[in-house]
Amino acid sequence: METKKELGDGRRAAFSPETPGHRRVPIEQSMLSDASRRKERQVIQKDVQVLSASIQNITRSVNPLAKQLDYLQEDLDSMQKELETWRNENKQLGLTLKREQGLTEAALDPMKAQLMDLESAVLDQRDKVSTLKSNILTNRDKINKLMQGININL
Repeated sequence: METKKELGDGRRAAFSPETPGHRRVPIEQSMLSDASRRKERQVIQKDVQVLSASIQNITRSVNPLAKQLDYLQEDLDSMQKELETWRNENKQLGLTLKREQGLTEAALDPMKAQLMDLESAVLDQRDKVSTLKSNILTNRDKINKLMQGININL
């Protein structure tokens, strides 16, 4: 529209008798320039229509994206809150786990001591059994020697 206005103003100024360096253009040149101006105007109008259609397409494409961006902040806030909730729960469960491990260790300490006592008792009993077996074998050897001595004397 501005271009159209400027063209109209320029044409009036060119044909105005008050314009310095005023010249009159013959009608034939005026008609040719009007025809070329019309063609140029049509080309410009087509370009404007193409540009307008492109802008409308971009607007239609961007509008859903803009709506998603509006929800993005809400979703981000929600995710941050959920992350903080999970971190707090993880921290609490970690503390609970450490406390339970401490209680379990405390409960196991007497049992570990009892287990060590029982293991040492088992070792003592094995030593005694080994000693008894050794005594039995020694006594058996003595009995066999005595029996051989009796058999030789008979």
